Amino acid sequence: MNKGIAMAQGKFALFLNSGDIFHQDAANFVRKLKMQKDNVMITGDALLDFGDGHKIKRSAKPGWYIYHSLPASHQAIFFPVSGLKKWRYDLEYKVSSDYALAAKMYKAGYAFKKLNGLVSEFSMGGVSTTNNMELCADAKKVQRQILHVPGFWAELSWHLRQRTTSKTKALYNKS
Repeated sequence: MNKGIAMAQGKFALFLNSGDIFHQDAANFVRKLKMQKDNVMITGDALLDFGDGHKIKRSAKPGWYIYHSLPASHQAIFFPVSGLKKWRYDLEYKVSSDYALAAKMYKAGYAFKKLNGLVSEFSMGGVSTTNNMELCADAKKVQRQILHVPGFWAELSWHLRQRTTSKTKALYNKS
């Protein structure tokens, strides 16, 4: 990711993993980006692809949701390149480096702005699906170290995330 950031040009950048694709409506979404300032992270919706035609829409949440989790799948967040040049993926966070990056940018003053529309289709079964316990621990570290979430709330968020990611993992394993 950091190599891509170093080469990035333009106003916004988005990260797709192998197996992820742009949704067929992504071009309509991208057209809306032309009118946006580059001091915000633009979020959209994504489809979680469980395979065999089973897809669930993950709608982007309000920006304050960052204190619990990413407000949108990272495959549906357009990061301002100007911010990416200052903050890179922190490899200290093995499975939550996208969350850490968004949290650092948010704390530095880059707000989230939701635009309506589907951006991508996220292929389930990657690191965040299969390593859900590591994801929960990593995310709690982001909350405590970057977002400065108080211990009680970070612990509550950890339990909620554990339940959610376990359900997602169970859905994926059924496919």
